[in-house]
Amino acid sequence: MSDLQPPPLVDGRYQLLRELGRSVTGSRWEALDRSDGHRVAVHLVPPQSPAPPAAVERFLDEAERAGRLGHPHLVEVEHRADRALVLELLSGRTLDTVIAAGPADLGHILIWAQQACLGLKAAHAAGVVHWGLKPSRLFLTDQGRIKLLGFGTAHLAPATETGNAPYLAPEQWRQAPADGRADLYALGCALFELCAGRPPYLGASVPELMHRHLNDAVPHLGQFRTDLPGGLDEVVLSLLAKDPAARPADAAEAGARLGAVAAGYQGPVGPGPEELIRAQVDQAWAYGEAGQSAEAVRQLTVLVSHAARTLGQTRPQTLQVAYDLAIWRGMADDIAGAVGLLGELVPLMTATLGPGDEDVAKATRDLWSYSRDLERRRGIARPGELAMLLGLPVY
Repeated sequence: MSDLQPPPLVDGRYQLLRELGRSVTGSRWEALDRSDGHRVAVHLVPPQSPAPPAAVERFLDEAERAGRLGHPHLVEVEHRADRALVLELLSGRTLDTVIAAGPADLGHILIWAQQACLGLKAAHAAGVVHWGLKPSRLFLTDQGRIKLLGFGTAHLAPATETGNAPYLAPEQWRQAPADGRADLYALGCALFELCAGRPPYLGASVPELMHRHLNDAVPHLGQFRTDLPGGLDEVVLSLLAKDPAARPADAAEAGARLGAVAAGYQGPVGPGPEELIRAQVDQAWAYGEAGQSAEAVRQLTVLVSHAARTLGQTRPQTLQVAYDLAIWRGMADDIAGAVGLLGELVPLMTATLGPGDEDVAKATRDLWSYSRDLERRRGIARPGELAMLLGLPVY
């Protein structure tokens, strides 16, 4: 069977629903556990994978060992099958998408890095080294928790084929004996990139990257960002030491050093909640305009409830976020969802802003337009959803 045509059922139990991603290490799917009806993620290593059987078994062994620890910062492994792992299904985004969206809040970065250290500490104590940590394998859940992805995948393909080269420790480049401190080096690279928007070393080729990791001095974060907390540059420099012995001894020590930096960080005098919500709305629109309308819908759905709790259920800005969500529902071809939201939103906007308000008129026109489209498709709108998101009674 081709890797483009995965089995309809994995291990006779897990029904594949949609592909979440594909790489040289295999494909990842959202699946339904038919035994109890809950959703899971499935990582499939296809029979055509160039990885030898022993490497596939090592991947399964190490990923399962880390995933069975029940640690809050490690992805839970629910089941192991032939050439497949069944994992908890996560909702959120990886930190490479955070980096792509622009400079992240330093307070958040310090929290994420400490959580990553907690995950590494647990995995290393169980005898599992990641070997391929990078921002795309640091997952930020919708609840604000970091989870480490990809344990064992380093055995399935060379690092030069998986995009790991910018994060490999010098001892990995030399193919010398290595331990968990290689993961700390990779974490230092990821932390540098979160702060600076780029990894510590850039190269047009793999040999150039190898030369830089082995020979170039570590650049100072202060060259790229002037608002760093005191001591953070020194922690990053220690994580990126060429000699493993000069790095923190283990993930616990690295986390303690980051904790000391966080404890002394007061943070800038930041924007108020209205400005923060506006910035998050702008970010959601940027995703939508880049062709990722589903991600825009996901972010705005979370943001509507947040705005209702933070600003008030019927504040104009909260209603504007709900209006943005309705628009992106329509852009994502969820016409029924757009009509359902707008049908509840227009009366709220009219009561709050007044019948003559320009935004009320726009929302009314959009409701009419989407309703006509829905009639043509003969779909059914979903009433009550906006009230639920805003925390209002559903009648």
